Amino acid sequence: NISNIVVLLASNSEEYIKVIAFLNKALKIPNPYTVWLRPHPVFPLSDAIEIAGKPQFSYYESDKETLDECLAWADVAVYVHSTSSIESLSRGLPVICLNIDNAISPDPLFSFTDFRWWVESPQDLVKIIDEINALSENEFHERQKKAVAYTEKYFYPVNEENMDIFLKV
Repeated sequence: NISNIVVLLASNSEEYIKVIAFLNKALKIPNPYTVWLRPHPVFPLSDAIEIAGKPQFSYYESDKETLDECLAWADVAVYVHSTSSIESLSRGLPVICLNIDNAISPDPLFSFTDFRWWVESPQDLVKIIDEINALSENEFHERQKKAVAYTEKYFYPVNEENMDIFLKV
């Protein structure tokens, strides 16, 4: 069951403010989740909190942990358009994309839906988590395998042959 949620923040303070507002509505206290907010290394979370105020849900700012540590800790990754969603899938984590703008989707996963869920409104986040929790163990693992296979299209092994191709470009 999902209890640990890592929120992968990506682009700027405006995104952070919108995500916090979304999560304030979705994760009202009390809730059964432990939430880590992982800011992008270039954009500190504190800038958004100065403008929007402290989140109204319990959270930990995971700005000292590596992405590897965050993903190893999490049961699910939540994002808006972070390419870390691809890294999450490669590690077998289900991912949830928040549609905070209702505009053209910046989701790097495009039409992949086997292990990625899309949330339009804050009221749907917990429902989607429950939907993931309701998957049979077999279905969860089948979707997980498809996710890992999907990400292998993005990531190539680091070896001499691939480095030669990269360096020639």
